[in-house]
Amino acid sequence: MAAPQTWGELSSIASLVVVALTFVLGRVSASRSGAADKQRTQDKLDRIADDLVELKDGVRQIDRKLDDHGERLTVLEQQVRTLFNRVNRIEGNCDAHAHLGGTD
Repeated sequence: MAAPQTWGELSSIASLVVVALTFVLGRVSASRSGAADKQRTQDKLDRIADDLVELKDGVRQIDRKLDDHGERLTVLEQQVRTLFNRVNRIEGNCDAHAHLGGTD
């Protein structure tokens, strides 16, 4: 291979080297950028997964509270039913002793 004879040939070779270096550096930069983007995406997914776990725990707590309230409501309904029965019995006793037709 003959050595370059002119400045034109030297500048062409230098341009080729610059283009090759620019391409390689661009690929390395893109690779690093892609890895950083992938890591950011993974971090966001991890945060979403953590939030989802917290939401599930919150829903479980709400379900337990609803169950507890349902049980309490059932007890209260039974107590109200008992009280109405007592009131009706007392009204009946009052009506029977006073010989009234009703207290309604």
